[in-house]
Amino acid sequence: ALFHVRNYKDLERSNESYMLFGFGDGGGGPTKEMLERLRRMADVDGLPRMAVRSSDEFFDRLEADAKDLNTVVGELYFELHRGTYTTQARTKRGMRKSEFLLHDVELIAAVASAMRGNAKAYPSQALGELWKTVLLNQFHDILPGSSIHAVYEDAHAQLGATMTTASELRDKAVSTLAATLPQAKAEQRLLAINTAGVVRRDVIELPEAATNAKQIGASGKPLGVITFMDEMGVQVQSFSDCVELDSDTDPVTARTTRDGFVLENDFVRATFLKDGALVSLHEKRANREAIADGARANQFVMFDDNPTNWEAWDVDVFHLEKRTNVAGATSAKLVEKGPLRAAITFTYQLSPKSAIRQTVTLAATSARVEFHTEVDWHESKQFLKVEFPVNVRAQEATYDVQFGHLKRPTHFNTSHDVARFEVCAHKWADLSEAGFGVALLNDCKYGYAAHGNVLRLSLLRAPKSPDPEADMGTHMFSYALLPHVGSIVDSNVIDQAYAFNLPLVIGTTQAEATSMNLFSVDQSNVVIETVKKAEDSNALIVRLYESHGGRGAVTLSSDLAFKRAALVNGLEEEIGNLSWQNGTVALNVTPFQVVSVKLDV
Repeated sequence: ALFHVRNYKDLERSNESYMLFGFGDGGGGPTKEMLERLRRMADVDGLPRMAVRSSDEFFDRLEADAKDLNTVVGELYFELHRGTYTTQARTKRGMRKSEFLLHDVELIAAVASAMRGNAKAYPSQALGELWKTVLLNQFHDILPGSSIHAVYEDAHAQLGATMTTASELRDKAVSTLAATLPQAKAEQRLLAINTAGVVRRDVIELPEAATNAKQIGASGKPLGVITFMDEMGVQVQSFSDCVELDSDTDPVTARTTRDGFVLENDFVRATFLKDGALVSLHEKRANREAIADGARANQFVMFDDNPTNWEAWDVDVFHLEKRTNVAGATSAKLVEKGPLRAAITFTYQLSPKSAIRQTVTLAATSARVEFHTEVDWHESKQFLKVEFPVNVRAQEATYDVQFGHLKRPTHFNTSHDVARFEVCAHKWADLSEAGFGVALLNDCKYGYAAHGNVLRLSLLRAPKSPDPEADMGTHMFSYALLPHVGSIVDSNVIDQAYAFNLPLVIGTTQAEATSMNLFSVDQSNVVIETVKKAEDSNALIVRLYESHGGRGAVTLSSDLAFKRAALVNGLEEEIGNLSWQNGTVALNVTPFQVVSVKLDV
């Protein structure tokens, strides 16, 4: 008790502090011995006055008594456990894939149920059970990677089953949606659904029925291209309509040089050496070079990883001093030459026990250079990262977080700066200066760093405690480098990151050729994040957020027939009326605000 009071940092501003007791980390409460000790210490000279109170009562008393409290602006960064962003990579990948897969099921099934006027088309019970499994595995010692081996055997099995069941539910929802469209009973057509909440144009793998495709991918599947001007939409079109680029877009090309390979499209020209190094990435619209002069980007680096405490939890700053650049690729092969997509496959030998096989792709429709990676990982206390030295000067990097982004320093000026040598982000991190920037996207990674002009993504660790088998085996993941014109808020980085994580849902149908705007907004700073059926009614919930840190009016539109609209909170309780007229509803958003709208069918 004396230590607790002496250690309290706000004694001059508050006369009360809170001493927590009980076996909280093990899930237990106070013991009889603890309660008896507190009873005896309640009124003892030399000890602080003590009383057992509820948390609600304490905070009420604190609010009434406290004065001149300090205010912290920005991130409350936790200066421990940075290894948890990376450890147990399979679980983290399973979590990301499960979250986005369930996102797709909710959207497609909700739209199908609304169009059919049949709430039973929405698998509420099954979705509830799947979400419970996903959330169970977000427990604080499972998802961070700090549990024993048996836990991850269960987690992998549960997340694998979740993805299997969710995929089946998504396929069923797609079939239900297709059946609600006007039927032509003609030849099979392409059914494409954009679930990402952003405008997009993608090269896709077509169903085998598309026999007139202009390119067969390295996997043997025909390729096509499709454009969505609506943030969430459905298109039915003939296969012949999507096998070629439009007249405004040049094909992607791939050529072999004496030193390596060059991939080029309307947006960028990427130059690779035969050993896999990306030595130039020229952004054509800005007429800027994205890679630092003389640097090797997409450089794999191995770090000795021996933290002082808690192997699975922690990474210490001194690991950055113990690095070894991985040798260049041992083989390289051009596997796709265009016109829709070009690709090179590289193989690397990390050590006598571990190897990487990576396919680098560039589509005709995007500036995004993608790195699809398979690692056979058998290391001990090693940390694998990939680095991109970019031609950008920025004192801060920008990192994606849930419903927004935040900035962190790229320098080590203060102890607080040094502490952020490894940070957490979701789908992307970005370095930008006036007029130009470069973003590093990912599909299942969470550990990032930006030091000076180097963007670094953490890929795999190999701690031996508490799980001696942590991360041993085969891993699949992808990341992408995206140069862009303008700052992060002037660019399409957020849209591209969603598109990278949420591939278009592709199927076949015999419905009439059509295009339907499921949901769209008229402001590029607003992202449609989630669509689901309401928990307690047949209404649809549409959740949006402001993504740039700005404010203003926005209009939500849909081709679906709704009767009324209302603002709701996170519990889907109505908190305000809205006017639904002619398929639109007007809203106002503030910086990074999450807005949920209930639409009655």
